Amino acid sequence: MTADPSHELFQNYLRHYQAHGADRAHVPFEQVTRFRLDRLPRWLDRIPLNAHILDAGCATGYLLSLLWETGYHNLSGVELSEQLVQVAETSLPPKVAITVSDIRDFLAQTSAETF
Repeated sequence: MTADPSHELFQNYLRHYQAHGADRAHVPFEQVTRFRLDRLPRWLDRIPLNAHILDAGCATGYLLSLLWETGYHNLSGVELSEQLVQVAETSLPPKVAITVSDIRDFLAQTSAETF
């Protein structure tokens, strides 16, 4: 059996993510709200605060952190990179569930009514 060629890429994804400036878009929640920065969907107020929300490809969990600060606490994230998940887990509240998985595998094992 041949090794998955993408495995090395995802093992080093954090380095690539940071090297190409993905963290530059991360600003504190206070600035997002004060300056009305376009970091959250404009239609977010249509989603009840108790909704179960999944961030597929959550990377370092930035969107999840903004959603948490907004008042959404039934949050889950799925990310293929173990390194990015480690970063997300250190910056998010323990109640936010982060799973290392391919989103296709995760969804195949998750009830359609969950999110």
